[in-house]
Amino acid sequence: MRRRYVFRRKTPEINATSTADMAFILLAFFLMSTSIDKLKGVERLLSPAATEHSDAPPLQVKERNLLTIYIDEEGRVSCRGQEVELDELREYVKHFILNPDEEAQLPEVSVSDDPVLGSVRRLDHHVLLLQCERTTPYKYYFAVQHRLLQAYDELREAYAHEYLHQDWAACTAEEQEAIRACCPQRLSEAPLMDGGGGETL
Repeated sequence: MRRRYVFRRKTPEINATSTADMAFILLAFFLMSTSIDKLKGVERLLSPAATEHSDAPPLQVKERNLLTIYIDEEGRVSCRGQEVELDELREYVKHFILNPDEEAQLPEVSVSDDPVLGSVRRLDHHVLLLQCERTTPYKYYFAVQHRLLQAYDELREAYAHEYLHQDWAACTAEEQEAIRACCPQRLSEAPLMDGGGGETL
């Protein structure tokens, strides 16, 4: 009688010694090759807190110098009661501040001599007042803020070309400060009044 021999093959073991090293290398690769979104915000210098016994009188602004920018809860923007498209807001604000034709309903513009810029038009009478509902989404609020900052940047860039014949980035710190003094950022925020029921963010 013949004997039958059964040969059983053993399953080879997988060498997992370097698996952890490979996982670490892949993790490091993805961390270095992936861009991580940064938190976005709007830089704003807040005014000092009012003291209880402050004797400073409230700021009086002429109606012609004030531009109220209102954002409703659906993101619609209006200036002086007139609806303005978001894409047109930057040019609207620039025209208001600059008042190129010296219109009576737009801000006062004065001319003075500056040691750095020479005879220059000063745009320091205007005030932009931003108001929105409590339920206004932040994305609309920041979109409007972005357009307002763009308007100021473009006005200062134009001043650098007109009075110094160079880009804003090429101006010295003294020259940039002189332009800022002639075209200051005068942006205010205040709670809604008379039934608005909201607060600024």
